[in-house]
Amino acid sequence: MSDRSKRAMKIVLTGNNFIEKSSLVRRYVDNDNERWCNYNKKELVLKGCKVALELWATFGAREFRTEEQYRGADGCIIVFSVTNRKSFEDLNLWRNELFSLGKPQNPEQFPFVVVGTKIEVEADRTVTKEEAQQWCDSFSIPYFECSSKAGTNVKEAFETIIAKVFDSQKRPNL
Repeated sequence: MSDRSKRAMKIVLTGNNFIEKSSLVRRYVDNDNERWCNYNKKELVLKGCKVALELWATFGAREFRTEEQYRGADGCIIVFSVTNRKSFEDLNLWRNELFSLGKPQNPEQFPFVVVGTKIEVEADRTVTKEEAQQWCDSFSIPYFECSSKAGTNVKEAFETIIAKVFDSQKRPNL
């Protein structure tokens, strides 16, 4: 593959504290969710192009969030926990924060995916799949219910956002 067939992508994971953003990144990159990490890289090949992927898990606490975490993002995974109603209620806050801090060139076409985590704790669920799906449908955003602990749907969620970003990019940019 020539250098002309390389692309760089920055995917940001955002949402409240303690909802497994970092665990999702670790599970996807290393098939491991034990170590904390807010930034990671992965290289892959998609449609004959090499992709240099940067994954940023933002800090949920307001005092630690920065413009740098969002700047240059090509796509975003908004994460909430199905066991934490407040994290679901804050989905609009995180979507709007990406627009205000990340300043994407075309907000209407910006690639998003929403992930509901901690599905392995079904007894503690406070957000139904139907209401999460309804919120996502209102913005035409794909929705995945995932478990970083078990690895359920993690790969599928990342593959979806990567494909959305890939399709939104006009030409190689590395």
